[in-house]
Amino acid sequence: MSFKKILIPVDFSSYSDQAVKTAVDLFPDAKIYLLYVVESKADGILGVEFATKFQHDMREAAYAKLEGIIRGMPVKHADIEPIIDAGKPVNVILNNSKTLDADLVILGSHGSGSLTETFFGNTTYQVSRQVSCSTLIIRI
Repeated sequence: MSFKKILIPVDFSSYSDQAVKTAVDLFPDAKIYLLYVVESKADGILGVEFATKFQHDMREAAYAKLEGIIRGMPVKHADIEPIIDAGKPVNVILNNSKTLDADLVILGSHGSGSLTETFFGNTTYQVSRQVSCSTLIIRI
């Protein structure tokens, strides 16, 4: 099976770093989308104006980090696009996989919570159960 469009949600952890490295190694000809989700729960606590500024600052910092990941690739992958979106991570990942018409979503995994979530991670588990394309879970 050939994967042409790959979505990789990143949170700048070692788990998502490994997912990116795996994608570049296994799928050198694919278009890779690196998705960072800004999840702001500060609106009600800090006020809309401050929360908006905070979210803007988070987006700028995330974009710089995504660009750093792309520049830091040991092998220069021809087609990697950073995406920054806001909302609940599971919903944002699912929506972007549909919008981008992704063939594959690669998820880094760590464990916490219930036994199933311990093996896959909560977001990874939810996305893998609901996404309409193939998934590859990288556990380190």
